[in-house]
Amino acid sequence: AIGATLLGDALRRPTFAATSRGGVGAAALAADPTDLPWGLYANNPFGPVGQQRVILDAMRRALRGAPPGATAHLTAYTGIETLLADDIVAAHRRGVSCRVSMDNLMAGNQRQIELAGVLGTDPGGRSCFVSLVGTGRAGGGNAHGKLFAIDSTGSSGKSFSMVGSSNLGTRDAYQKWNTMYGIRRPMVYDWFAAVHDEMLVDGPLAHPYRKGGPFGRTGMCTTFVYPELDPSWETDDRFEFFDSVDPVGAQVYTSQHVWALGGHGKRLAEMMVELVAAGAQVFVNGGRHVRPAVIDFLQSGGVDAALCGRPGNGTMVWPHCKYWAVVSPTDESCKVRDGSLNTGSDDRGEDFVVEIKGRDAAVAYAEHWALVRRVATG
Repeated sequence: AIGATLLGDALRRPTFAATSRGGVGAAALAADPTDLPWGLYANNPFGPVGQQRVILDAMRRALRGAPPGATAHLTAYTGIETLLADDIVAAHRRGVSCRVSMDNLMAGNQRQIELAGVLGTDPGGRSCFVSLVGTGRAGGGNAHGKLFAIDSTGSSGKSFSMVGSSNLGTRDAYQKWNTMYGIRRPMVYDWFAAVHDEMLVDGPLAHPYRKGGPFGRTGMCTTFVYPELDPSWETDDRFEFFDSVDPVGAQVYTSQHVWALGGHGKRLAEMMVELVAAGAQVFVNGGRHVRPAVIDFLQSGGVDAALCGRPGNGTMVWPHCKYWAVVSPTDESCKVRDGSLNTGSDDRGEDFVVEIKGRDAAVAYAEHWALVRRVATG
């Protein structure tokens, strides 16, 4: 679908770690956060431990390399893996401001109680661990975002941000397929840090939806914080993402965790079929909560769609990713959206999303899509 040579390389590659093709192994921890490559971070839950932990190890490397006076923001929906939690505590004790949040329904295990005891629970403090009710952005009580953002100098001069689908709990972080996009751009860090600081107060906000950017020219990115569900979905930006796509010759790749044939999910499925009818190729990898009816509807409209669960790690391993990638004949139409938002549903959680322009990013996600499909289908 993405060219015989490129597709063949993607199917043969044993893992896809990052745009640098390297990933971050345990031996490479504790370096300047700005050494981390800009681009896609994707774990392989069927690979060796180092490949499973690509996302977690990138965060650990940035925390270990952060000097006193740096600031780190983490949103962890379901939990915090033990080694990452240890690095958060160590960073705090050497003078790094660690501002961490979780959804209140997911908090409460012993490790998280210990984190709260070390970091404190006051969002006005240098560090904090806050259990969010999640209604601050009119989200109905679901602090669902997955964000890691660190400023290694204390002055936004050296920063690294990651946005994507990965929860930070032990099984969620590396025993499911996940993606996050890493960005070295101070303005992006500043934007996410400001929004997260507002969220930490956990009260009603005047503007429950935010759009920031675009930031920069090369690898231009735009940031979003949800929820906002526009009842006239033709003007909703998650659908506007496709407006600039010339369907002739375009390939659209997506991996979705949740998708149902109702509300926004139905309209999204219809748009995929319309793109096929207009000359595009559309490819869908479905996760655990993608309804079979969605797959049937998409397949009947010419979409290459399949559920992608496979036994492994003592459980059924599903893609947890929530991305869209457009590989187009024209460079200006190549783009990616990745984040925590389940675009195929009407969920109103607090979510972070980033949109990246550029062929390199789009092709990287297309390669990841091909790898997941190959593993899922044997």
